[in-house]
Amino acid sequence: MPVRETVRDAQRRLAALDAGYARAVARLHRVSARRAEVLADQDRLVALAQEDVERTVAVMADAVGAQLTANVLGLDEADVRRIVKSQKPMCASSDAEGATERVRRAVPIRT
Repeated sequence: MPVRETVRDAQRRLAALDAGYARAVARLHRVSARRAEVLADQDRLVALAQEDVERTVAVMADAVGAQLTANVLGLDEADVRRIVKSQKPMCASSDAEGATERVRRAVPIRT
């Protein structure tokens, strides 16, 4: 009977479409979760970079003065003074090697 076969064929196609939809939804959830991880990693990197920039500005201002630092970096002198005040006593970890190590610890490389 052609009607029965047509119904069975439609049911098979519907089952295949349903399975494809389920796979697509699962992939969407995986991709969304990965995107959230990447955004969190980026937020951590930005925060680390901001800390390093502020530490560097403070070290520079300590060495050459707030006004010259502001002129060289194109910042407002009040901003430089605010950054200097916000920084704790300078420590040896402000070097480039220390900053690189902090970034490595904060965001592990994924393969």
